Amino acid sequence: MKMRAVGRTVKEFDEKKWDEIKEDVMKRGLLAKFKQNNEARKELFESVNSRCVFCAPSDPVWGIGLDITDDELIDDKKWKGQNKLGRILDEVREELWMKPEYAANKAILFKDYKMRDEIMNNAKDPWHVKACGRKVTNFDNDLWEEKSYEIMKTGVREKFQQNPEFLEELLKIGKTHRFAEASPTDRKWGIGIFLT
Repeated sequence: MKMRAVGRTVKEFDEKKWDEIKEDVMKRGLLAKFKQNNEARKELFESVNSRCVFCAPSDPVWGIGLDITDDELIDDKKWKGQNKLGRILDEVREELWMKPEYAANKAILFKDYKMRDEIMNNAKDPWHVKACGRKVTNFDNDLWEEKSYEIMKTGVREKFQQNPEFLEELLKIGKTHRFAEASPTDRKWGIGIFLT
């Protein structure tokens, strides 16, 4: 609440500009928070098969405009708010969750169950996950090249099947756009450059 009060004192505040970027700012902040805080990330991951909802009766933008004790909470058609924070939390959870799954499946493919457990139980951030993935024992690059595409495809498919809102957004785009993983350090799954 103190942060909100401070935010309201910003001079020359441009509501239109803020509306254009506020969801991205929130997502970046939440990604940073959950990457840095193991306990918070673990709690977020425990909600993996659920939908995140911000119960805030006085916030119809970030919240659902209802209290957690309200009977209308269970029917999203009766919500009085947009639940932007809940949707962004869902996105953050899926983004952080997807990467460990991919590396864990790599460990499973090569029967390195110790590393799979390390990835799923102790990985603190995507860099730790990637480092663990590089330490998988019995690694065979030819087999990995043969199987990695299917593992990634399965993970991406499951991501969209588990989250109807993501799927709806994907289908809205249709075949009119191409997707790119804008990662300057990933030339396998990315395009090798960072887009701003």
